[in-house]
Amino acid sequence: HKRDMELQRRDMARRKLMDEVDQDRRRNLAIKDERRMDALKQKALDKEEMDRFEEEYKRSKANDGRDAFIRNKQVQADQLKLIAQKQQRRELEKAIAIHEKEYIDRAEAALAYHIEKEKNDPSVKKPWHGLTKDNWYS
Repeated sequence: HKRDMELQRRDMARRKLMDEVDQDRRRNLAIKDERRMDALKQKALDKEEMDRFEEEYKRSKANDGRDAFIRNKQVQADQLKLIAQKQQRRELEKAIAIHEKEYIDRAEAALAYHIEKEKNDPSVKKPWHGLTKDNWYS
């Protein structure tokens, strides 16, 4: 009877130990499974991100040529504008110079006429410009 009790106790202990080992194994498997699933999720996320980056890179590459073309066109337009502005400025300066020369010529002619008139006028004793018949050519 005592021996049966001892065998029963050993049986219970063995069963308990087996249960613990089983639970431990199940827990380890669950942890491993969870890690594997996390790794797969992370891999999927990384692949998505890489695809997104690749797509972005392709888009930027596709835009590069067009952007360069647009930039060149813009530069050409700016250069043409600058050339046109320079030409306009040159023409304006030429027109101003011509206008000033005509104005100066007219003014000199008017002054010469006025001085000549005063020089020959006997009623003028001391003209405003200080020129008389005597010192005119000196």
